[in-house]
Amino acid sequence: GFSHYDKGWHATSTLGPMATAAAVAHLLSLDRAKIRNALAIAAAQAGGMQRNFGSDAKPLQAGLASAAGVRAALLAEAGLTGDADIFGPRGYFDLYAGVERGEDASTVWLEIDLSTLSRKLFPCCYMNHRLISAGFEARDKLPGHVLPDDARIVVKAPFGSLVPLRVDDPKTGLEAKFCGPYSIAAALSQGRVTLADFEDSAVSRPNIRALMNRIDLSEDAREEEVMVGLDHGSVKLWIESQGEQIVDVEVESYPGSPRRPATETEMDVKIDDCLGIYRRRTNHGPTLSEFRADLRSAIGA
Repeated sequence: GFSHYDKGWHATSTLGPMATAAAVAHLLSLDRAKIRNALAIAAAQAGGMQRNFGSDAKPLQAGLASAAGVRAALLAEAGLTGDADIFGPRGYFDLYAGVERGEDASTVWLEIDLSTLSRKLFPCCYMNHRLISAGFEARDKLPGHVLPDDARIVVKAPFGSLVPLRVDDPKTGLEAKFCGPYSIAAALSQGRVTLADFEDSAVSRPNIRALMNRIDLSEDAREEEVMVGLDHGSVKLWIESQGEQIVDVEVESYPGSPRRPATETEMDVKIDDCLGIYRRRTNHGPTLSEFRADLRSAIGA
């Protein structure tokens, strides 16, 4: 259940080892007993916390989760054993669950549906993505994309959605990935949020810092039933100037989500940004058009 995440666990690194182990076990065509062993070995390596968000340890946790899953499947293939029911009493669910359980695993119907996948368009915490989108929409409504000198930006996010955005005053690019006001300021002032915005040198830009000081970001009050997931509720942003509200936007779905699928143009912008960073750091690499040509050649299109 979501309360597992709400408790402070980094779900990528607690669920990731078993997801990876299951996938690799399938690729290795392991039998049922060895699959159970693989899951048990993976569960023994499940860990990671949100306290590491904004540091090198956060992406490391994701990598360690993948490595743990691969290692678990290979060890199971080699004959290492584990408990036959890691999800039974006093097992993974009981130890890692928060206050509330999720659905009973035996009642969940699994169906392969690629339309449920999300594409991450911005290189920062997912909880920043609707904030960024609201910043873009607000910018588009401003005459000449220019904020008045006295503008005050108020942003309301759904209850619980700001938990991972634990950094208020980022000193590094990694910390900026988990700072809501920083992402909003970048979106409002530039109309784009790219990899370059999360390099250490970008974080101290005076114009971004000045704009961050004019942003009031807070959560809505808790409702009786707390909704979970990335798309619950909506992000509301409004801009006030000279005592009046001059811009008002509301974003329900984050861009790239199943309810708001990424467009080809949005994907081109993301891929071109990645290729551009690679070219600048290595002095070689394909352009976007060359990349797409190579991709079509590789798949025989």
